[in-house]
Amino acid sequence: MALLAALMAITAAAGPAQAQARRPGPRATDPHEVSAQREADTLIALSPSSSTWTERTSPPTSALAHPIESLASPNLVSRTRYWEATTSWDAVVAAVSRAPAGLRPSGSGSTGTHGVVTTRSVSFAAPATPAWSAYLFVTTAPMANGHIGVRADAQVSWVPTRDAAELASPSVTSATLSVWDSFTHRVWVRRVVTDPATVRKLVRHFNALTVQDPATHFCPNASSLRFGLRLTGPGLAPIVANAGSPCDGVQVVIGGRTMPQLAGGTLADTEAAVLGTTVAALSQLAWSHSGGRPPT
Repeated sequence: MALLAALMAITAAAGPAQAQARRPGPRATDPHEVSAQREADTLIALSPSSSTWTERTSPPTSALAHPIESLASPNLVSRTRYWEATTSWDAVVAAVSRAPAGLRPSGSGSTGTHGVVTTRSVSFAAPATPAWSAYLFVTTAPMANGHIGVRADAQVSWVPTRDAAELASPSVTSATLSVWDSFTHRVWVRRVVTDPATVRKLVRHFNALTVQDPATHFCPNASSLRFGLRLTGPGLAPIVANAGSPCDGVQVVIGGRTMPQLAGGTLADTEAAVLGTTVAALSQLAWSHSGGRPPT
């Protein structure tokens, strides 16, 4: 998929603040943010370049004043470098198009005005982790002196670590599983589980879910199938988690308070396995079962 080409329209909206690289500071206390900062440092060091290019401390041309795109995340770490090359534009593009070690090409594109190409760009993706997603964007543009300017942006969107108040207690003694249609609220399956081993399994799975990364959250084929998980125990605030397909994410309410949305992962598959079936089989029940509303 041409990631850059699909998102090129946001270039004009990039503000001046996005052109500055974020540097590590004493406020970076979340371990995922600390990890993201290390990854950003690693990525920017991998930027495709040449020993014949001259590194600059600021954009070598106005066309490179802002990143070609920015990940849509409130938790973004970025690093930026600039160069000036004396070789041809085609030669520079060929040099920056070679994927650095450990990265895969994720897109390419160009911008222009009045039929004239003004920038040419490529992007690379790092292997995703539960803690962050990372990309390296490299943009090139002609300079007034006939040289070619190069801008590299390492961007890492990190996922906040879940706070202890967002986790299920080991004192949970009961789990209510339900499957329903989010449009009709028709319930197809509802079961209360009190077997200690099964409850512990569900608690472990819930606690292992990570916060949804908004930079990578996209659901083109979202289903109306929903999986509800309600965890309770003596003296505990009830936890209600509603999940759809893996890309839908998991909405969580604890004691009446809405918590950050979690990544869907395999929660639906885990619940289906506890129910002795599969997600695909439960989907078929949509046409033959009816009932009330999901648990609250």
